[in-house]
Amino acid sequence: MSAFFTVSMVSKKLGLSPNIIRRFVQEGLVVCERGARGQYLFAPEQIERLAKIARLRDELGVNLAGIDIILRLLDQIEKLKGELESLKPAHKRHKETATIRNLGHYPAPVRVIRRELVRVRVIESD
Repeated sequence: MSAFFTVSMVSKKLGLSPNIIRRFVQEGLVVCERGARGQYLFAPEQIERLAKIARLRDELGVNLAGIDIILRLLDQIEKLKGELESLKPAHKRHKETATIRNLGHYPAPVRVIRRELVRVRVIESD
């Protein structure tokens, strides 16, 4: 079982008021467990999340709606990174078996991208 931290412990550690921590929970920005007496209990990863929230709010001036969007995007990025990591072994096996000779030619999108790059260079040189 991992360690859980109470609101007062998190408050002291992060320098946030207990009320603001409770508000973050109520807004759904942080997930916590409830103790036997109903107190909020935070896992270590949620304390890290609270630290991110505090930085976004205090140092960058982001409001709660913006923080919610940023955290959702960061969660999605982490999820996609995990999916990408799980695909790497399969891609490596596929890459070892596929060669350009097997393809016969470069796929059309590669040619289109190359043409677009040439156009950009010509426009930029004017």
